[in-house]
This record gives sequence, C-alpha cells and structure tokens, in this order.
Amino acid sequence: MTTLREDMPLIASNEGEWQGTYSFISPAGWINDRYDFRIVLSIFDDPDLSYRQESFYTWSDGRTEDLVFEAGYDEDANQMVWDNGRIAGRLWEIDETSFHLRFGFAAMPDIQCFETVQMFDGGAKRGRTWLWYRGGDLYQYVLIDEHRTA
Repeated sequence: MTTLREDMPLIASNEGEWQGTYSFISPAGWINDRYDFRIVLSIFDDPDLSYRQESFYTWSDGRTEDLVFEAGYDEDANQMVWDNGRIAGRLWEIDETSFHLRFGFAAMPDIQCFETVQMFDGGAKRGRTWLWYRGGDLYQYVLIDEHRTA
C-alpha cells in the first residue's frame, strides 16, 4: 500500500500555510465578491484522512468564516476524495506543476465546480481558477492568487 505523499508528490508539496485573495467574477467581468484568506494544509499517511485544509476567510467589512476540508486517498484511482456531507469531489495531478479538482455541494445539487491549480516559483506561489456551473451554465469564475507563508 502506498500513500498520498508517495503517489501525489505535487499535492504533498502544498503542505504548509498559504495566504492570498479570492475574487468571484461574473462571466461579464463584474467582481461579485472578494476576500482574503489564510489556509493551513496538512498531509497524513492514513488513506481515510490523507489531507486536511483549515481555511480562515476575512472580508473587508470585518466578517470572518472558518472551515475545515478533509479528504481521503483512493490509491487505485490515484486521487484524493471528498465526501463529507457538505462537499463531494475528486482531485488528481495533471503534471509536475498542476492539479485539478471537480466537486459539488450537497446543499446545491445543481452546482458543479472545476478547480485547476498551478504551482510556481519552486512551490512558493500558486494560482487557482474555479469555474462554477449551475444547471450546466457557467455563472462565475473564482481567481485565487496566493503565496506560501510557512
């Protein structure tokens, strides 16, 4: 048996702390929402809990939200797997700099999200893009620029 750390080295290299900004943009180019975040990523050798992301969000008006996302590792598919009652999805590496995640929300069954992440500068920076579809129609983009802080 192998672990996520062994089979998905790009994902494992994301372990640590990240900071950046989420920008939610309509297909027409309007900014619908923007907030800053700090994320702490931990990788484990347990296939049932291989990944943990603690997310801390802060809006300019002072609002905050904290969420935790945990995933297991499906060795046969070589993918991370979420299915926690809130979100369900799968993540896989594309190449040595990029990975892709497809997920949906239990509370919004008509929504599907597709996220692609690119790592740069020796793992010190990453850029993420999300495409959000509602009933098969693209309704928003999310652009995320972030850097490693620890």
